[in-house]
Amino acid sequence: MPKKSNPAAGPPLERAVRSVAEVHAQHLQDLPPSQLGIEWLTDRIGRPWFAYAVVAFMLAWIGFDAMLARHGRFDAPSFPLLQLLIGAFSLLMAVFILITENRQGTIAEKRAQLTLQLSLANEERAAKIIELLQQMRRDDPSLPNRPDKEAQQMAQAIDLETAMETMENAANEAKERAKQD
Repeated sequence: MPKKSNPAAGPPLERAVRSVAEVHAQHLQDLPPSQLGIEWLTDRIGRPWFAYAVVAFMLAWIGFDAMLARHGRFDAPSFPLLQLLIGAFSLLMAVFILITENRQGTIAEKRAQLTLQLSLANEERAAKIIELLQQMRRDDPSLPNRPDKEAQQMAQAIDLETAMETMENAANEAKERAKQD
């Protein structure tokens, strides 16, 4: 089946996708081999087949113990050893998962900061475009020159501190209304 052409997948989108992929590849290149090994292991263990394998191992262990006990060749069940193995493996897995999550959290934080920076830059660009359109409207005699308060407000870039305060105030007001209801 031939691939359909997507007009939205033009050069700007391709550049953005390639840029993100390059940043991701560079980040992976900078990781130590031990981190890559842990992430490979947690990726393999985090699949359904591994859960099935663990259940099969435990059932085989219990079945083998029961068979030996039934034939009188085994003095005591070795369930404490199974419990020790499962506990040790669980502890290791928890540590491996935390190591992987810490790195992924760091990446997510960097992406969030980048997204915020790009949003702020785009907001400033949009404000500049509105300011230029307002100026063009004032300078062009063929366009009506009327005051537009909303456009004047939009022509000013948003202050991040003011935006944060407004967001916090709105959240607090919503909480207060929820308490009153």
